[in-house]
Amino acid sequence: MLPLTSSPFPVERIRANLLLANIQETLKDYDAAYSYLFSSLQLVNRITDKELLSNIYTVAIQLHVSAGAYQRAAQFVDNLQRYAVDDRQKCIAQVLNIHVQLKLGNYKDQVLAEQARAVCQKANERLMTASLALYLAESRLLTGESLLLVEMTALLRELEQIGFPPAILQARFFLAQVYIQQNRPLDAEQILLMVQQQAHQLKDLEVGNKALLLLAKIYHDEGKVAQSLMAYQEYSQVQQAYFDDYKARNIAYHQAQINLLESENALALLKNQNDLLRLERDVQTNDKLVMIFAGMALVTLLLLALYVVNGKRRDLHRLATTDYLTHLLNRRHFTELVSSQLQSRRLAEQQSLIMLDIDHFKLLNDQYGHASGDYVLRQVAKLCQSALRKQDVLARMGGEEFAIFLPGCDAEHALKLAENCRCRIAERQFKLKGKAVQVTASFGVATALPGQSFDQLLQQADEALYMAKAAGRNYCQAFEMESGYEI
Repeated sequence: MLPLTSSPFPVERIRANLLLANIQETLKDYDAAYSYLFSSLQLVNRITDKELLSNIYTVAIQLHVSAGAYQRAAQFVDNLQRYAVDDRQKCIAQVLNIHVQLKLGNYKDQVLAEQARAVCQKANERLMTASLALYLAESRLLTGESLLLVEMTALLRELEQIGFPPAILQARFFLAQVYIQQNRPLDAEQILLMVQQQAHQLKDLEVGNKALLLLAKIYHDEGKVAQSLMAYQEYSQVQQAYFDDYKARNIAYHQAQINLLESENALALLKNQNDLLRLERDVQTNDKLVMIFAGMALVTLLLLALYVVNGKRRDLHRLATTDYLTHLLNRRHFTELVSSQLQSRRLAEQQSLIMLDIDHFKLLNDQYGHASGDYVLRQVAKLCQSALRKQDVLARMGGEEFAIFLPGCDAEHALKLAENCRCRIAERQFKLKGKAVQVTASFGVATALPGQSFDQLLQQADEALYMAKAAGRNYCQAFEMESGYEI
């Protein structure tokens, strides 16, 4: 890493960083991958080579899409389109733009695909042309549209000739879905077994996970109970590994952002210190009047430096205490806050905790994609927030799980508030990939006893939540000490 940070040649540093970012992302060392990427992005203001700038923004788009940061990826797409000069770069820019817009759910204009296809064919970019077809095929499958068998077979044959394994894997998976649409389960099963094996070789947990789920359903429909159960068990294991990988990638991405802020903060302070030293030397050589004015400038610079530092500190504090997706408190800060309030509040004042979990959220993610899942999480957060009192505290605890702390609220009113939130979610029609989808959530409610710790209260709310799910989901359940649960 030392030669990359100390090299006086920014062009060579960027090229090395981009290469290492791609390698480390393939090896799933996400900390290193995003560190190399953000090191390159720090140097863009020193670069005038449009081809190199295009390479920087291409890698930035791909890694931000992988992290689910689609809005930021869209900003890099704008930069990439600005610096694309030849047909090949324009092809890449237009295809990645459509890919990002599909992830955001904003793709509407079919003309964009026709234009991108024409530019890619002119540039003889067979892989990007095929990638565009894959992105559009995935979108059509997610919205329930049918794909032609001849269309997917031709696309798979083209990709096999090109020889790019990740794209071949996607095309085979889509071909299996076409066979399922055409009620050809045996053909689909054969392709999915091949997909599962190739996904394992490529360490593609997402596609391998989806293939296992489809296999389990095919075996179930064919009455092969044992094989279906084995496929579901393997699916559960791979699903957990996939979510662990997705979480590790997101943590690495946001940690790299924090490191970038700290680096910029240190550079800003160093520059201000150098300016102050230079002013001090100037003051020593001038008369008293100049010293007065220099002193005023010094104070101004100090105030400016403090303003910059405080701004950076606020940014870092926000990143450390809030959930990046919903902008609610994160689990760590919520735990600290509620633990402190439980210790400091009057013994006579009742306090309650609600735990809620979105029902079947993993299946929703599989069917509609992570962009839709992120949209659901944000909307659920807004719906719950709108039902709360001013003093209540809402947090995202991780995944599809949220918590609400209710100071000065007894069990009866806490259960009513949970029911209000549940109804708001269940009555809302969520638009996912052009479809109206109903989303529900289960709620567990617990009320603290005097002297009770946060961990004890959280455990009771979790147990009530478990009972709500066992009762059929889309349900509110209160915890009771004496009998265990109130049914």
